[in-house]
Amino acid sequence: MRALAVLSPRLRAGVAWLFGPRGAPLAERVVAFFTAAIVVVGLLLRARGYLWRPTAFWLDECSWAMNLVEQPLLELSIRPIGFMWTSRELARLLSLSEPVLRFMPWLAGVSTVLMTPALARRLFVNPGARLLFVFIIALHPVAIDFSKEFKPYSISLALHLLLILLTLRYLATERGRDLGWLLATATLGGLFAQDLVFAYPGVFLLAGYRSLRLGRRHVVAVVSTAGFIILLLLLQYFLSWRNNPPSDTNTWGNKYNVFYEGRHAYWAWARERQESMAEFPAFRHKFWQTELLRGRRADFARHVDNAVWLTLHLVGLFVIAAWRRQRAVLLVLPVALVWAFNTLRLWPIGAFRANLFIVGYMSAIACMAFDVPRRELARLGDVVPALVLVLAPFLFFDRYWSNHKQSLTYSSEFPKALRTLLRVKAAAGGDVREPLVLDRRSCDPFRYYTEFHPTLSRGFRPAVRAAFETTCVSDERLYRHALLAAMPRAPLHVYTILHSERPVVSLMRHHLLGDAQQTYEDKIGHHTLMAFQRPADSETATPSPVPTPAGSAVAPEAETSEDATFPNE
Repeated sequence: MRALAVLSPRLRAGVAWLFGPRGAPLAERVVAFFTAAIVVVGLLLRARGYLWRPTAFWLDECSWAMNLVEQPLLELSIRPIGFMWTSRELARLLSLSEPVLRFMPWLAGVSTVLMTPALARRLFVNPGARLLFVFIIALHPVAIDFSKEFKPYSISLALHLLLILLTLRYLATERGRDLGWLLATATLGGLFAQDLVFAYPGVFLLAGYRSLRLGRRHVVAVVSTAGFIILLLLLQYFLSWRNNPPSDTNTWGNKYNVFYEGRHAYWAWARERQESMAEFPAFRHKFWQTELLRGRRADFARHVDNAVWLTLHLVGLFVIAAWRRQRAVLLVLPVALVWAFNTLRLWPIGAFRANLFIVGYMSAIACMAFDVPRRELARLGDVVPALVLVLAPFLFFDRYWSNHKQSLTYSSEFPKALRTLLRVKAAAGGDVREPLVLDRRSCDPFRYYTEFHPTLSRGFRPAVRAAFETTCVSDERLYRHALLAAMPRAPLHVYTILHSERPVVSLMRHHLLGDAQQTYEDKIGHHTLMAFQRPADSETATPSPVPTPAGSAVAPEAETSEDATFPNE
C-alpha cells in the first residue's frame, strides 16, 4: 500500500503531462497530448539507429575514432577538447566501438527532445507557438541524424537550448540556485561546444543586468564566471584553435559555400546564406519524394515551403522587435555574432552541419510569429500550425522518416563491403594474394574496421591480409597510376573499393586503363566494389569473370551515371 501511495502521485503527474491536468479544458488536453506524443516519436526516431539497427561508422567518424588513439589531445583542435577527452576516456574504459563513441551525442539528442517542452513554456506564451517549436525540434532530420553520429553537433544544440532555458528560469525566479546552474552549464559547456561563444554575450548580458538588482553576490558570481570563461577561451585558442591552417577555411568555402569566395556579389551570397538558415527548420522537405510529389511538383512544393518559413522568420523578427525585445538578446544576437565571425572567416555560415545549433534559434524566431496575441489559454486551433507545417508533410510527403542517416551525413555499410569483397575473392578461387586499391574516402574506413574496431577487426584483419596486397591512395589524382601499377596479368584480378565510381567510369570511358577490362561491380551503400583483369594476351584473351553473387550484376558503362551525387562530397 505504501508503494502504491508513492506511485499514485507520479502516475497522476504522468497522466496529467500526457492528457493535461484533471478537469482541464479539452483544448489544453489536446495540446498536452500532441506535445507528449511528438516527444515520444522524437525519442523513438533517435533510438532507431542507436539502440537497434545501428549503422557503421562513415569516413569522418572512422578518421576521428582513430585520431583519438593516434594523436595528442591538443592536436585535435577542430573538435571541442572536452568532447574529445571524454570520448577517449570512454573508449579506454569500454571500447573504440560505434555505440560507445556515439553515446554522448545520442544522450544529448535525447535530452534535447525532453527539455524542449519546458523551454517552449519559457520562451512562448501562446500554446500554438509552444507546440510548433516542440514539433520542429523533435522531428528535425539533422538533429535526429547527428544524435546518432560521433560528432559534437547534437551536443551543441542541446547546450544552446539548455542555456536559453536556464537563463529564462533565472530571470523568472531570481534565485541563486538557478544562477548557479546557469553559470556552471555555461562554464563546462564551453569545453564540449565551441560555438557556445555565440550564446555567451546574450546570456551574460541578461543575467548580469538582472543580477544588478539582486545583490552583490549575484553580480560577483556573474562577473567572475564571465572572466573565467574568457580566460578558458583564450587558453583553448593559444593551445589549440590557432593551429588550424587557413587552408581549412578555403577548403570549406570552396566545397560547401560557407565562406564568401568572391564568385558572386557579397549581398547576393549573404542573402542566400541567410535564407538557407531561415529555412533550416524545414530541412526535411529536401527528402520529399512520394507518388504525390515527383520531379517538378516536388521542386515547386519545396519552393512554397521555403517561402512559408522565410515569411515566418520575417514575421517572427517583427514580433520580437515590437513586443519581445528581451528575446532578441537570446535569439537574434547569437545569429548576428555568427555572421560577424563569418566575416572574419572564423566560422561557417548557412544550413551546415557545424551550424546545427542554429536550428534552435531559427525555429524559435519562426515560432514567434504565432506568439501573438499573448494568450495562455489553449484553443483547439493551436494545434493547426504544428500539424499543417510539420506533421502533415512528415506523414504524407516523406518516406525517409529518419530510418537511416542522410541529412548532411549518410549511413555507411563498409563492413558489408568488406564481407562482400572476401566472399567474391573466395568464389574466384586461388590462394594467391591479389591487389586491392582503395580510394581516399575508403582508406580510413578500411583501416578502422581492419585494425581498430574491437570486434570486427579480429576477423577482417587476418582474412584481408591473407587475400590481398592493399594500396591506399590518399591523393585522388594518383588513383589511376596506383590502379595501373597494381594491375596484374590474367588470371589474377585487381580489386578496388570506391566511395564513388565516377573516377573509374571516367577512366574507362576515356580508355585510360589500357587493355584492362571490368569483370565485377557491386554497389554497397555509398561504396562500390569493382574488379578488373588484364588479359595475358591483350589481342586474343578475354578476362575470366569474377563470380557474381545473387542480386549483383556488372553494370554496363553506359548505364553508370557520372553525375551521381553523394552527401557531404
